[in-house]
Amino acid sequence: MFLPENELDAGSVVLVPLREEHADDLADAASDGKLWELWFTSVPRPDAIDTYISLALQQQKDGLSQPFVVVEKLSGKVIGSTRFCNLDYANKRVEIGYTWYAKSHQRSSVNTECKLALLNHAFEVLDVIAVEFRTHWHNLESRKAIARLGAKQDGVLRQHQRLPDGSCHIAHLDLDAVAWAPSNASSSPPSRLPISESKVLIETFLSKNTSWVIEGCYSDLLAEVLPSADELIFLNLPINLCVENAKARPWEPHKYASKQAQDANLDMLIDWIKDYENRTDTFSKQSHQVLYDSFEGTKTMYTSNSHSERQ
Repeated sequence: MFLPENELDAGSVVLVPLREEHADDLADAASDGKLWELWFTSVPRPDAIDTYISLALQQQKDGLSQPFVVVEKLSGKVIGSTRFCNLDYANKRVEIGYTWYAKSHQRSSVNTECKLALLNHAFEVLDVIAVEFRTHWHNLESRKAIARLGAKQDGVLRQHQRLPDGSCHIAHLDLDAVAWAPSNASSSPPSRLPISESKVLIETFLSKNTSWVIEGCYSDLLAEVLPSADELIFLNLPINLCVENAKARPWEPHKYASKQAQDANLDMLIDWIKDYENRTDTFSKQSHQVLYDSFEGTKTMYTSNSHSERQ
């Protein structure tokens, strides 16, 4: 596996191997939206473009990456950058990363076109067996874009890489991971741990991390967390949207022995979701609303999958 310096056609754009002479054009693209101000990305400031390019080209020289600029065919303008990186020759793996686009071209067809061109090149030309994507946990739009490609999340890298401001990844805990008893059953529904055991696991997590995100629908467990929280987000989605999200969810290996076992439980889950507004248990809308109303810190309620629709 090696990385030839090929231009890659990607529909409305073309991926052109990065050169030093692209510096001014990249600075202009990054200035469209002041992308360097997004703390969870590594988009260079205009005055750091030269260093950004120098490091990318050095990684290319070392055989570790192939950086590109993204050029819009219609205008000939550079509108972003992406690259193959973290080559693993022994295991025939490669990452697609360092991707960013000028704000005026975000949420368009460009990202999908670029990713498909890179994926096709990786599998058909480079002959890799796996392609990896990485993004910051809080970069919600990037995570959604990756999911739309059909990629599946393998895991979360904790404290993996320092951001431009010097901070590291914020620790994340899915309450599913501490609420359910281990099971190797292939078909039976999972069972919950005793709440006392779940609380011990939560307290251990809180004691080891000063900055964290905890998510879940368990109001009995969330009540233990809220005294230590300074912000609360309530995903109060319509029932029909919750059902759609459930149907599209990837395999949850901490709850089910296989994707097939999870899918076998889907009908029960959908019936459970549809009863959300009628129940009075720890998973009910009533219980969640009480937690939300009583929380005195910063709080936000989302009523759709769109980040812009909130209360």
